[in-house]
Amino acid sequence: MSEFVKSLCKIAVPVTLQSMLQASFSIIDQIMIGQLGEINISAVGLCGNFSLIFSVLTGTVGTVAGILTAQFIGAKDMKEAWSSFDVSLIAAVIISALFLLASGIFPAHILGLYTKDADIINTGTVYFRIIAFSYIPMAISIILSTWLRCKEHAVIPFLASLSAVAVNTGLNYMLIFGKAGFPTMGIKGAAIATLVSVI
Repeated sequence: MSEFVKSLCKIAVPVTLQSMLQASFSIIDQIMIGQLGEINISAVGLCGNFSLIFSVLTGTVGTVAGILTAQFIGAKDMKEAWSSFDVSLIAAVIISALFLLASGIFPAHILGLYTKDADIINTGTVYFRIIAFSYIPMAISIILSTWLRCKEHAVIPFLASLSAVAVNTGLNYMLIFGKAGFPTMGIKGAAIATLVSVI
């Protein structure tokens, strides 16, 4: 097996598995919250629409950072590589801070853009205000993952994602349904589980 193929497998396989894990993150939430009823699942889904915009923006920053960082590392210009990392990290944190403020201060207004159902808006507001605090850790995680991949350490972000999914699944079960001595928290428990697993 050539060095190129070995290097490709070393990076591509963990990145692919990590992408699958990130997708399962949302699916697990939807399955568990779906057992709470239509209002809860609708509220989480609408919050997810706003979070998707955040994911696209920070993902774009991460992609651009990855391209620039890989070029500089390839050219053995570590000073510029670190500069690229710094700029992308600052940009991602600024974007996430704006989303944090928007979803933390105006959750009802944002949800009101998607629905006029007061029950869904009120339920979603509880979830939104907690989830809002996950944006900055998520942004930092995206940029760090990009850096590690460029340095051919793609297994580390994969293991971090695997741990996050495990923690999220376990906490969802305990906090949503009130297991292992925890109170039944419903949608609020789902939000807390997601926030803890991201941090």
